[in-house]
Amino acid sequence: MFRYPISWFGARLLAKLKVNLSVRVKVEFDPEANVYIASSPDLTGLILEAETVEEMINEIAEWVPNLLNDQEQPLAMVESTITHHQPLAHA
Repeated sequence: MFRYPISWFGARLLAKLKVNLSVRVKVEFDPEANVYIASSPDLTGLILEAETVEEMINEIAEWVPNLLNDQEQPLAMVESTITHHQPLAHA
């Protein structure tokens, strides 16, 4: 199934047409602070910090809908699935 990034042109129109939208979130480990940091090229204002991967997943699940709502994005059609593309392990 194709997911249309919420940041792309026409996302609001596609949401009205029931097309699934996606929000990319980049998570990196900061070894100096010993925390995970998350940001999003699709969602202005998303900057999160957590000590564990599990905490980060919970933070993302909580804050993405809040920010979408604040920015008046088409929240109803954003799928709330978190997919790991790379392991979030650190040394």
